[in-house]
Amino acid sequence: MKKLLLFIFISISLFAFGQNTFAPIGAKWYYGINGGYYESNVNYYQTVEVISDTVIAEKQCSVLELKTYY
Repeated sequence: MKKLLLFIFISISLFAFGQNTFAPIGAKWYYGINGGYYESNVNYYQTVEVISDTVIAEKQCSVLELKTYY
C-alpha cells in the first residue's frame, strides 16, 4: 500500500512539473481594436501567436509574436 501511494505521488508530481508551459506552440489570439485616441475611424486587429519555446534563467518560456493588421 505504501509503495502504491508513493508511486501515485511521484507520478502526479512529475506530470505537474512537466506541464509548466504558458500555451502550446501554435496557439493564437485575435484582438480587434476599434478607434483610437486621436483617430476615431481607425479599425485594425492584432494577433499574438506562440511560435516556439525557450529557456531563460532555467525557466521554460514561450516566444510570442505580435502582428498588427490595418
